[in-house]
Amino acid sequence: MKNQYFIQTKEDLFTTFNQIHQSFEKMKNLPANFWEISISSPHDSIAIKDHFQQIYSVNESIIKSIKEVTASIYDGLMNNPRLYKESDLQVVDVLVNVYTQFQSKSISKRTLDTNAVQERVADQLNELHSFIEHFPDDLATNVKVRPKVISKVALDYYQLIYLAFTHMQLHTSSMLLIKDVLRLTSMQLPKNQMNKEF
Repeated sequence: MKNQYFIQTKEDLFTTFNQIHQSFEKMKNLPANFWEISISSPHDSIAIKDHFQQIYSVNESIIKSIKEVTASIYDGLMNNPRLYKESDLQVVDVLVNVYTQFQSKSISKRTLDTNAVQERVADQLNELHSFIEHFPDDLATNVKVRPKVISKVALDYYQLIYLAFTHMQLHTSSMLLIKDVLRLTSMQLPKNQMNKEF
């Protein structure tokens, strides 16, 4: 008998995974000096190369939360008695739009070169994909946790995965937008660093 739990949820997660994977492919052959550009805004300034460090750091925290949820579920624990067949991913969309800490407050200092961080983020993306495939669906909402990156709302197993995906999309979209703006305006990429407001 076909499993009736989380069919649409998993379909949405796989679709989002594919979108992120395509974005990563587009960034593979970018020139090294592209990463040296620093983008300024009224609230913050961040070098493009630090976007990947931010993705890596946040993913690391979320993946830890996912593993904690998994361990609790396999131990038979439950803190969410409400049963439902789909996970509400729109809750995550709202959270990401509301909390600006993703973009500024939790920026980590870059500790790895860009290529190393990109490789680690790619590994994280594959790990998150495996979380979708290898899990007993009917238990996915038994346990909710408050992830450190957004601690106001408790999220279930699939919402945590979607949180990581949405955060990755936020940054990859920004990077690709900058790339397209540079291409369309025929701007010369810097040898060292350039500050530019878009």
